[in-house]
Amino acid sequence: MRAGRYADRLNWLKHQTKPADGFGQKGKGYAHEGYLWGAVEDVAGGRESRKESERQVVAGVVRLRNYPAVAPGDQLRDEGRGDTWTVLTAVKLDNEVYCEVER
Repeated sequence: MRAGRYADRLNWLKHQTKPADGFGQKGKGYAHEGYLWGAVEDVAGGRESRKESERQVVAGVVRLRNYPAVAPGDQLRDEGRGDTWTVLTAVKLDNEVYCEVER
């Protein structure tokens, strides 16, 4: 593995479902799981429309070093660039995890 292949340090926030409140609504939260080394690639912008409304979507690929237990719904925060990515898919490959993400 050559140096610099995973040049981005990402803050890993694990998605958690909190217990229901007094009205029965389950809360969502994120627990800090540490930092991961990865590479943010193939960033592209686009527009998505749902229920007659549009929003700007930025999608990309993040390759994470080794095999962290990253799952869909988790967030990866690149504090150097100020980006927070939400993981859509996570697939284990050869000594890395390949994630499709959006922000």
